[in-house]
Amino acid sequence: MVVNGHKKMEDIKLMLEKAKLYVKGLSTGLVSRTDPAQVSVIAKIPYKALEIREALLYRATDLADAACLLFEKENVVSAACITRAFQETLAVLFFINRKVKKAIKDKDVPQLDEVLMKTLMGAKNNPDMPDPVNILTMIDMVDKEIPHFRAVYDNLSELSHPNWAGTLGIYTRINKEKVWTDFGRNIKLGESTKAQSVLSLFAGLELIVHIYDEFADFLPDLVKICEDEIRSKAST
Repeated sequence: MVVNGHKKMEDIKLMLEKAKLYVKGLSTGLVSRTDPAQVSVIAKIPYKALEIREALLYRATDLADAACLLFEKENVVSAACITRAFQETLAVLFFINRKVKKAIKDKDVPQLDEVLMKTLMGAKNNPDMPDPVNILTMIDMVDKEIPHFRAVYDNLSELSHPNWAGTLGIYTRINKEKVWTDFGRNIKLGESTKAQSVLSLFAGLELIVHIYDEFADFLPDLVKICEDEIRSKAST
């Protein structure tokens, strides 16, 4: 059991080191400026999608970096909260990518613009802003293509919320013989919970790199259908 426990700790450490390498790579790829003229001088929609993509990468990188630091400090609950927020950010990027690809296939520019505006400007606390797309809708879209994504998110949510897993399940241990409760950080579910959460972060980082790069492949097609629609309206 000691050997297995030691191996699990080594596996966690290895995954965390790989996650940190991904974060370092993402950090070097962050842009400091985007210029709409370099995307299209005719259509605005492709630039909106590009803005969302780059802002989401900043958010994902910040969150993943913070999660790695918290995991290293053995602050598993806080790290799980941050990893959950990272998963949500990943889901938004995935959602936008799939909506862009669908718009290209269907040549439905207005529908895409509505989705992009809800993502860019959506707010729950400002009546002047459009309602944002529900995050669980995005999570479930990912789950259709990436099995168990929702289950991973739900597990992180249990730690993030002050439910049993995120409170008594990790900070307390009952001594049945002495009939008392001991408290401590990660006193009960420490290693197994940390392993699942680190794996969630690592797998999410692998996925977000793929999704981010994929956007560049279909951006020219998005520009084309948006410009074609504008020219078609102008000619009529």
